[in-house]
Parts: sequence; structure tokens; C-alpha cells
Amino acid sequence: MQTINESDRQADDRKIDDFVKIDRLANDWKINDYIKIEDSDRLDDDRNIEDYVKIEDSDPLDDDRKIDDYVKIEESDQLEDDDQKIDDYVKIEESNVDDRKVDDYIPFPPCSKKKEDMEIKDVIKDHVLCFLPAKSLVRFRSVSKDWDHRIRSPFLAHQQSYLFDDLSGYFYQDGFGSPSFVPGSPSFLPLDSAYGVPAPSLEFLPEPVYVQSASHGLLLCRGYSDNNAYYVCNPANMEWTELPESLYYHGMCADSGQVLAFEPSELNMGPNYWVISAVPLLDQPIVCFELYSSQTMSWRRSKAICYDLGGSPKFVGGLYIDGMAYWQTLAGEVLVFDLGHEVCGVVPLPDGGPSEGVLANVDGELGYIGVSSYTRNVCHVNVYGGPELSLRRRINVQLQPVTCRIVYSYRILPSGERRSSVVRILGGGYLYCYNLKARALEMVVRVEEIADSETSRFLPYVNSLVRLA
Repeated sequence: MQTINESDRQADDRKIDDFVKIDRLANDWKINDYIKIEDSDRLDDDRNIEDYVKIEDSDPLDDDRKIDDYVKIEESDQLEDDDQKIDDYVKIEESNVDDRKVDDYIPFPPCSKKKEDMEIKDVIKDHVLCFLPAKSLVRFRSVSKDWDHRIRSPFLAHQQSYLFDDLSGYFYQDGFGSPSFVPGSPSFLPLDSAYGVPAPSLEFLPEPVYVQSASHGLLLCRGYSDNNAYYVCNPANMEWTELPESLYYHGMCADSGQVLAFEPSELNMGPNYWVISAVPLLDQPIVCFELYSSQTMSWRRSKAICYDLGGSPKFVGGLYIDGMAYWQTLAGEVLVFDLGHEVCGVVPLPDGGPSEGVLANVDGELGYIGVSSYTRNVCHVNVYGGPELSLRRRINVQLQPVTCRIVYSYRILPSGERRSSVVRILGGGYLYCYNLKARALEMVVRVEEIADSETSRFLPYVNSLVRLA
């Protein structure tokens, strides 16, 4: 304990025991710099005077205030000598001493605004941008430095990937199903001018690819090279990653059974995704499964093996819905894989149903939609759903008038939203969007530049900012 000089001795009615024991006072501090502690306010044994704020001469406390009226300052919350003083904190009433801490009085963050101070531009920046497509957000970066900083932030990219779920368009390639299995370069069909990607042919990837699967803004691609490398990319921000070599041989066919499974989560900031590969064994009706996880960055074999396919396991398309992967086969069956439990099964396609239908997400469950017949003016579509893919609805879509004598073919395009109630029909130079709930056409898009080839593959795409880097 530091010796107190004669010049610093206390008045006769005060004793040194009335003050807290001082262990390590600085040379320029005196005991009078600290508040006298009354007997009724004695400190516990585990506290010392250094837990309390030193009172500068310029900031004396009023006579009716004591240091215990103020919040105890933990070592991690020490005040800065230059810009904070004890008077910056609110005096705590006796009734609130126990349940209030210094953290309750931290100054309001300068990067945020109180509700009463917010302007319309602040509301848009904080609460509207996350519901817009990636193309619009990239354009809005030029509004101001503040908007640019907000749009570049990983938090907004996470919010937008979770909240924006509108189908933006389709990536398509010609050549699928042809004997040579050499697809053309990918192209993109936007449903609106607000949707788009900077590189529709995916030339930012290290080699030419064909698009294998799509899921909520991410694409799974395979390269043309001998090793058929897998790439997962986001064409909106041109970020990509190459997957390691698989354990099984997945073949060289573009129609091999790979499905990309990505479900944006409100609580999961990382782009955690799976690649589910259905691997036939030497053209036998036996299928094994291999899984790639972005968290472990590795492939592993699943315990599930399917022996129930009635025909050759050649796939014509895959789909992922809420933890379930589906593959349509040329034998008129649907191969099903439960990612959570790693079990598999087979569901037959509807008897007498359209042969050129597609698997689709219809209001959050597996559906099968196909064109049953069409004329010059009307297209008849059957919608199947439920566990047994039973017929749910027949719809008649009024077609645009055709002046020539050519009778076009029409096909159903797959949906990409989490819960879709829209049937999209391509044919005759138009893309028709029919709303099942409203029972009416909601959009007709002119797409004359697209060749209605039976060998073209169309994959739904959502214009997302999800980050891979």
C-alpha cells in the first residue's frame, strides 16, 4: 500500500480504512482522486478501486452522487481516456442496478439510423434491395458509395439468395440426345429485361462446358476434356469452383444422372450444396449413389443401392425438391433418392401420360407435366402430382395466332422456384406462362431466336448473388 504523505493526510474525521485499499496507484494519482466509500457501500473483496473510473478534476461528481450509482465497468468495457467520460453514461436508479449493464448504454452505431431519422432511400437500401434480382443490384451500385458498399456486402448476398426466388430464365443448349453428344455453347433466355447474366455462354470457366443441373442460382457443369471435370458456378457474379475427381466413373454422356442440391437458408451464411450422382453399373438396372458435399469438399459413396428399376437406367433429366432428388428415365420411371436418410426408390410415370413430359416442382411437391395434344390455336396440358403421380388437372392454353401453315411442336419447361404454380410451354416462337391457381395466362414471351429443337436442354435459373468465393 502506497504511503500517504503528510500533505495528503485526511481530515480528523476520516480514516484510511474508509477508503478502498490501493494496490498500485500511479505516481500522479492521489487518494483524493477517488470517491469516498461509505461503510454501507463497501466493496466486495473481489473488487478494487481500479474497477472504477478515475475521476478527473474537470469532471467531479456531484455531492449527492456516488460511484456505485454508476455501472461497474468490466475490463473489456474500459472507457477510452480521450473521448469518453463517466458522464457519458446514464445514472442508474436504485431499482434498476441489478439488471442493467454498461452495454445498455453503448452509443447508437453511426452506420445505422433511428426509425424516426430514416428516409425513403434508407428504407429501400435496408429492406428492399434484398428482394431484387442480381442484375438490378449490380446496376444500383452506381447510385452512391453507400449503396455500393451495401450491395457488395456478403450479408446482402446471403439475404438476396434466400429471399429472391423468382424464376429469371433458362439456360439452354442444343445437341443433347444427339448421337455425338456434343452440345453447343450454353445460352440464356431471360423472362424479363431485368434478369440477365454477364456471360451467358459461361466463358469465364476454364474450358467449354455443358450445363448439367441448376439449383437456386447455382449451375453444375461438366467440361469437354477427357476427365470431364465438374464445376459449380454462379453466372451472375462469375464465381466458380472446380470439384475434385469422383470415386465412381460417371461416364461421358451429358445425360448422366447428376443433380445439384442447393437450398438457401436464413441461418446459414455459407453456400452449402450437394451434388448427387446416380451411377448405373455397366448398363444394368442397378444404380449406386455418390455424394459430394461443399462442406467436406469431397465425394463419398452412399449406402443406398437401387435394384428396382424395370428397364435401362438412362436419364433424361433430374430435379431436386426439399431434400429429395428425382431422375426421369427412358423406361418410364422416376428414380427417387432421399438425401437426409440416404434411401432410394422407384415411382412409375403415369400410364397413358404424355411421353414428352417433364418432372416439375408443383406447389412444393413432385409433379409431372406434359402436352397431351395441340392444334393451331389450343395446347392441351395434363398436370400430374402426388405420391403416385395421379392426374390432377387438365388445362387448355390459348395459343398465339399462326399465319403460316406450319404446325409447331410444343414442350413443357421445368420450373425452378421453391413452390411453383406456373406451367411454362415453349413452342411456335413463344413462351407461354400459365398460372394454375389463377387458371389464366399471366405472360407470353416472344422467343423467335430459339430453335425449338427436341435435343435442346432447358434448365431453370434464378438470378441470385449467392457467393462461392
